[in-house]
Amino acid sequence: MTLGMNIKGIDCSDNHTLFWNGKYAQLYDVQPAKGPNCLGSFESNANVCALTTDSVVQSNERKIEVCSYTGEVKQVIPMTEQEGDAILIEVRGKFMAVVTAHSLIKIFDISRR
Repeated sequence: MTLGMNIKGIDCSDNHTLFWNGKYAQLYDVQPAKGPNCLGSFESNANVCALTTDSVVQSNERKIEVCSYTGEVKQVIPMTEQEGDAILIEVRGKFMAVVTAHSLIKIFDISRR
């Protein structure tokens, strides 16, 4: 599989794999029998991303954006200046953990959004 871009980060959820480089994000559905199938590609200047079963979560200038697989922003979670920018986003089941530049860890229940 050739992406056509340098990879800055990668995340997986079920059969989906997300690649990003700080300018673009590409999402693939990977089936063992069929191989990779591109579900979407969109501009994303996020340095940190995560993949849920139905959304892409990305950090973008003191806010966390929950996007569709095509990059359409569905929800915005603002971060205060005291919290700083997100430097790590991790999704496990119904919870999302966000580590900020000011050494804070924020936990979100994403099953209720």
